[in-house]
Amino acid sequence: SPPLPPPPPPPRPRLPYASDPTRPHSFYGLAWWLPCCATYRTEGLTARPVTIIPVKKKRWRRTRASPAIEGLRNSATYLRKARGRKAAYPVHAQPFMDGIQALMPTFGAFGSAIHAAAAKDVEGNVKKLRRNGAPLVPLHTLIRDEVALHNATHPDSTAQAFVWLKRILNFMSHFFDTLDRRPDLELNGCLTRAYEAHLGPYHNVVFRQLAVVLMQVIPDRAAMLE
Repeated sequence: SPPLPPPPPPPRPRLPYASDPTRPHSFYGLAWWLPCCATYRTEGLTARPVTIIPVKKKRWRRTRASPAIEGLRNSATYLRKARGRKAAYPVHAQPFMDGIQALMPTFGAFGSAIHAAAAKDVEGNVKKLRRNGAPLVPLHTLIRDEVALHNATHPDSTAQAFVWLKRILNFMSHFFDTLDRRPDLELNGCLTRAYEAHLGPYHNVVFRQLAVVLMQVIPDRAAMLE
């Protein structure tokens, strides 16, 4: 005959404190079926209140950016302040000139040659604005007076200085937009596209040849992005 199966193991006795709801117990006392908790007794014990310590949020510190990036940030802040809120006062002269001059560290990323040429051009046009009365006199007032007197095309006029500063801003905007959208282009390729779109059509042959030479001595893309 086949051997008889082994008898079933005796049931584990339930502890009295686990079945009596009137007696103090803890979670482990209720879990009497756990081997590690079968011998725990909780009579007379009280649960300690749990203290939740708030976790302090880590405050991230902004790392110090390069002078070129700081120049772009400062220029953007000034130019936002320069935008007039009314059509009768379209541009505020002082923040506009400060925004243009704040771009000087950014030109330094292109090399010393381009930085020197840009500084001479920008500073010269800003001096023309100050010499003609800005910021004490609004820019739009100076330009309207020059147009009425047919002096807007004079090289030292406020209109010509303002137009060239605006072209420089468009040149910088086009350059950084191309640098972001075309990662396959080198730095001189981005500069050439921006120059041909905003500055080249208004330069004579001598200045165009000088610009071609300056754009050949700039650092490469990886060196500038560092």
